[in-house]
Amino acid sequence: PWALADTILPSAHATLTVPRCKARYETLDIDMLQGDVSLDFDGARPDKSVYYLNNLQMAGAGVNFTLRGTATNVMTDPYVTGTFRGSVDLGRIPARLAQRIPVQLKGRIGGDADFRLNLSDLNEESFHRIFADGSVTLDNISANAPGMMEAWLHHGELRFGTTDSFVHDGHKVDSLLQVSLKIDTLHADGMGMNLQLRDLKAGVGTVNRSGSADTTEINPFGGSV
Repeated sequence: PWALADTILPSAHATLTVPRCKARYETLDIDMLQGDVSLDFDGARPDKSVYYLNNLQMAGAGVNFTLRGTATNVMTDPYVTGTFRGSVDLGRIPARLAQRIPVQLKGRIGGDADFRLNLSDLNEESFHRIFADGSVTLDNISANAPGMMEAWLHHGELRFGTTDSFVHDGHKVDSLLQVSLKIDTLHADGMGMNLQLRDLKAGVGTVNRSGSADTTEINPFGGSV
């Protein structure tokens, strides 16, 4: 038993489950929603408590995604790990949101990412500690700004990562920060510009280490098109 006068909080495990269901928020219809979150609370050391997002899934209004993750050290320096998988059908987003976008959009955007970081890593001195790998795909994207520009993309893929490596002349180079882009067909016309691309491949990369933010050091950097 826990004494109310005790200065140490009780430890506990708690779980909240949202069974598969449908939901509606204002004019937004969600066809499928389910979730599972839990908490291991450490009464003696609250900062050591662990928060689990075991599963969060949502589908509807042109959006479909799954998110999972954990968080700890939330009182001092939050540490978060997780995965995201999802997609957006631009032609099915709610009318209220579409009206706020000055461009008429259609097509599908997909994304996936694995991440691991401390909140304190989000600065120029510690960004090299962030782990993030994933991609964004674009399929059959059309954008039309009446009287200004129209563009069409058949398929494109943007990949990013912080953990790539390679071996050159027997030396391993790791902790690479890289971004690459592939486009099979792109056409854009308007604002005095006519652009057509086919089978484009481009990428850039650099060493992702603590010294990368030091402007007095020479950091390897490369790119190709």
